[in-house]
Amino acid sequence: MHQQIRTKVNAMAKEALTNQFQKPDGHAYQVRDLTFQFLKITSLKHVPDFTFSPREARMVANAAYLHDVGKLLTPKSILYKRGALTPAEREKLQLHTMDGAMLLYFCSAYQERLIQRYAFEIALHHHERIDGSGYPDGLKGLDLAPWLQIVSLADAFAALMEDRPYRPAHTSQVAWKMILNGDCGKFNDRILRCLDDNQNGWLQDAV
Repeated sequence: MHQQIRTKVNAMAKEALTNQFQKPDGHAYQVRDLTFQFLKITSLKHVPDFTFSPREARMVANAAYLHDVGKLLTPKSILYKRGALTPAEREKLQLHTMDGAMLLYFCSAYQERLIQRYAFEIALHHHERIDGSGYPDGLKGLDLAPWLQIVSLADAFAALMEDRPYRPAHTSQVAWKMILNGDCGKFNDRILRCLDDNQNGWLQDAV
């Protein structure tokens, strides 16, 4: 493992643990911020299975900041490719979930609860979907922790609002409609209904 990558992961883990982020922008922080907003809304509305204490919500959200650390090991030629990925390239890209879990396992702060319980699981399974159509393990239903389902939703929504080499960014309104239409896979209907019914509290602020 390259020392530079290990140093980067340790630095990001420290930011998450201390709640002090050096650059509060970019995809990683956007996912962290959306996760925290979604957790607060489902908790305030007392959605069954999706009600969290403020402390746990903060811990999960900060752990979500580390969801894509595995991409530090993904070839840049794949990350920034303008055209469609080949099946072989897509397979390499999907490895970032397992790579992320490995990087966090060897992180100097792995024994911290935020890293071991939440960040490790988020890095490994943030592309799973409730119907089993995700990767790397095809988990579904009760196999997916409620907090993990919310991180997965935040990640998909944030990605839609960002410029990518192969497409321009979508507005928050268009991105949310795509989520509701299932364009990014199947998410829990209870989460979607809660967030859709209370979108004035977050959707307009999403960028």
